[in-house]
Amino acid sequence: MQKESKVLGTSFNREFTTVHGTYYVHDVKFENGDEGEYTSISKDQNKFVEGEVARYEHEQRQSKKGDKFIKISPAKDEGSFTPGNKGGGSSFSGGSSKFDGTGAMVGNAISNAILLVCHGIIEMGQMEEAAKGICETSMKLKSLFEPK
Repeated sequence: MQKESKVLGTSFNREFTTVHGTYYVHDVKFENGDEGEYTSISKDQNKFVEGEVARYEHEQRQSKKGDKFIKISPAKDEGSFTPGNKGGGSSFSGGSSKFDGTGAMVGNAISNAILLVCHGIIEMGQMEEAAKGICETSMKLKSLFEPK
């Protein structure tokens, strides 16, 4: 669910490492009472800055152990793409500003697989297979909505 609120504060919670690098989990609190975890590629994340109003996604998840948690991520504008993210969350960087749908799907699958590892739903060795499964499911669902 997309929301907007003033950031009351952020604090570093923990880090974890995968074959794709090290990720940093930050606790984020908002003026409207929302709070949750934001996973960043930077220990000094800059997507949620205390005192600034932020647009964000707020999603309840559950770990394999049954623990419920709230995933916080920066809001995404439909149909837009910003290359060269400056150290907050995962996005594409590089020379082309052309949207890469396949790259977006793969990046999304990897991000979700990392969250599954982070919250104990799957083991680290299962991450690549989970990402492949997410991509395959995405492709199947996409085909349902393509014009015939």
